[in-house]
Amino acid sequence: MLARTVFNQVFLFKPSQISFSALSLSCRSITTAARLKKQLNIASTPRPHIERPAGSDELYKRLCVEVRGHDPAVLESYERFVRLVSTQLDIQLANIENPPFFTERWTLLRSKFAKKKYWREYEIRTYYKKFHFKHLTGSTADTFLEYVQRNLPEGVMMIVERATEGPFYWNSTVRSDITENKEGVRFRLTVIVLDTTTCSPLSDALVDLWHCDAEGIYSHYIAASLGQNTRQRDNSTFFRGQQVTNKQGVAIFDTIYPGWYRGRATHMHVKVHVGATLINIGGAIYTKGGHVSHIGQLFFNDTLTDEVAKLSPYTLQRTRRIRNNEDGIYSQSKGSTTIIPVQFLTANGVKGTVKGDITLGINPKAVSTQNERPGGGRPRPPPGR
Repeated sequence: MLARTVFNQVFLFKPSQISFSALSLSCRSITTAARLKKQLNIASTPRPHIERPAGSDELYKRLCVEVRGHDPAVLESYERFVRLVSTQLDIQLANIENPPFFTERWTLLRSKFAKKKYWREYEIRTYYKKFHFKHLTGSTADTFLEYVQRNLPEGVMMIVERATEGPFYWNSTVRSDITENKEGVRFRLTVIVLDTTTCSPLSDALVDLWHCDAEGIYSHYIAASLGQNTRQRDNSTFFRGQQVTNKQGVAIFDTIYPGWYRGRATHMHVKVHVGATLINIGGAIYTKGGHVSHIGQLFFNDTLTDEVAKLSPYTLQRTRRIRNNEDGIYSQSKGSTTIIPVQFLTANGVKGTVKGDITLGINPKAVSTQNERPGGGRPRPPPGR
């Protein structure tokens, strides 16, 4: 089985000199509001170039910035700095979380020549702060993160988590086969969910998967997928489904190799819900409650997609397919870490059935800022009812 671990996080830190007798940490002084405005001037502070599809700007449903350090006073000062930057950029700071500190104890000899009675115990405490932001555009998030990272105090580590939901999410039922007899290269996807806090499989997590068909059409949003400027929705449900992970943290979907649409590389959308319960409505299984701990996208190797694109019904797609390195979301979310490794199950390669395995590492205690139930709306009857 091929698997690849995916952590949708970016780690940024500055090293510090740590001694057991004392932890020397310093914090830069808070910049005044007037000086901050001047420093945030895009013309005077060049920003790194990030590729995006022409005419679009990515929208993040939530942005979580976690900082860790050994001096709580440093983190308190940095919190005031982050609040000031958020105010100046008019960013919505939803809440600030203060998780319990972590204590690590070391028992060491005072000197390598000392007797055993000179053992001493040292303690290191790591403090945490989590800043939760809501509804940021990609350009605003880039400007904000660039500034707060550049002013990160010595000895403080930062973890940034961005959550992109995708434009065509809708509720679905718990089922493994989501094809509904639609045409395309048969694809079996195995999703393995790991708890990053324990490095062990996460059971009873709800994996939510959705993607377009071979011609780039999303169910429930067929009119919008065809380019019509409308909010009209329909009752189609193809290529949408949910699965509960077993004791090994595994969820399996039978689907097809997805197609593509304008401005995006070939991809799938995935959510992981924790704490959801199952309910039976008219013979169909839905979910309620719980919270979303992970939102992300899965990508495919361009060379493999080139071969799939030569087959029917993918040949009916006239829209130019952009490659991974042209996709702004792929670049921003480090999509190279979420490319699904694929195996051929039959001798005729992509003309037969293929499978892919992907491992998602999530923190089950992480909570999305969205207020909707898992599934994103009221239950609806399954097709044919």
